[in-house]
Amino acid sequence: RQARAGVACPVAAAPTLLMASADDTDVPPAVSTALATALGASLLPLPGSHVGPLLGRQAAAAAAQAVEWLNGVALRA
Repeated sequence: RQARAGVACPVAAAPTLLMASADDTDVPPAVSTALATALGASLLPLPGSHVGPLLGRQAAAAAAQAVEWLNGVALRA
């Protein structure tokens, strides 16, 4: 809300991963893509609804993908 209101939000200095649900109607994928671009973040699109990837049957797979991303970041450091 603050970013939409024009309040400057600091960009993280650390590598950032944004996980976004492809079928999210609360936060549409285009918004997630724009946020990732603005932050210089990696974007990981996931199947499912708003909280489905975190709380649904695919939660373990989403967590594994996040770990894989983190391991890749660690290797580049």
